Amino acid sequence: MFGNEAGWRPVVFDAEAGSVALQLTEVASMMAGRPHRLASFGEALEGQRVIEATQGLKPDIGALN
Repeated sequence: MFGNEAGWRPVVFDAEAGSVALQLTEVASMMAGRPHRLASFGEALEGQRVIEATQGLKPDIGALN
């Protein structure tokens, strides 16, 4: 569901929502252990750390334990 000033509406995943469908297909492949084009969880975490460091943010170490 997503909303705006008109209220809540369902999210429809169809052929016209190409990029969303592709992303979900890649996530499903990753979760099933099949080849995919997404970053690994470790690569994503490193990317997050780089962004936080460039913005001067301190990571929430407790959330990682």
